[in-house]
Amino acid sequence: MANKIEVYVESKEHFQNQFHKERLSPELSAYILEECKTASLREKIEIHIYCKEELDKREQTHLIDMIRRNYGVEIQELLLLIEKNRLMSLICILVGIFILFIYLFVDIIPILSEVILIIAWVFIWEGIYNLLFDGIKNEIDRKRFKKLTECKILFEQKK
Repeated sequence: MANKIEVYVESKEHFQNQFHKERLSPELSAYILEECKTASLREKIEIHIYCKEELDKREQTHLIDMIRRNYGVEIQELLLLIEKNRLMSLICILVGIFILFIYLFVDIIPILSEVILIIAWVFIWEGIYNLLFDGIKNEIDRKRFKKLTECKILFEQKK
């Protein structure tokens, strides 16, 4: 069974971003995403749009394209973030390992060597934390956006 997201709008202008008519309104985008979060990642999603104005096939297709394009852009942005996050995490881990090597060879002042050890472990921990936990969150978000780009979108005139 599909998770049903119901959207009620007064007119087709409520779909559009006030600054760029070819983009989905940020409020509608945020609402659909929040409603999507109530569904399991395994469930299919259907968006049911109820509009007081009657929309012809061309307008419906245009709105469907706007919704899909909106979440497609979100996926592209998230993939860029994931790539940069992985790179920064690997850099942190490598810097931590390098600082550990410095720790092994710097045994002049005991307090300084302990500070170097702590800094090394912080770098390693931060890199691993970002890879594991932020990576999981980003992957879940990517799956949600993908579901929204592929979901079934139905229109109905509401009187």
